[in-house]
Amino acid sequence: MKLRELASKLPIPYKINTEENPEIKRIDQDTREVKPGSLFICIEGVHHDGHSFVQEAAKKGAVAIVASKP
Repeated sequence: MKLRELASKLPIPYKINTEENPEIKRIDQDTREVKPGSLFICIEGVHHDGHSFVQEAAKKGAVAIVASKP
């Protein structure tokens, strides 16, 4: 599914910071699972903050990031 189509199904406000509309092949919240085509979701946990792993996710092939921080 394309990023914009997937985002349009969200029940909350969102902002897409790109003109691109990549194909999302999978959704991951753990960088150990990220594959090319992944949408990486940054989750703030008790011990780790997913925002700290954005660069790693991108290097592994994530094509989009969902984040609550800039």
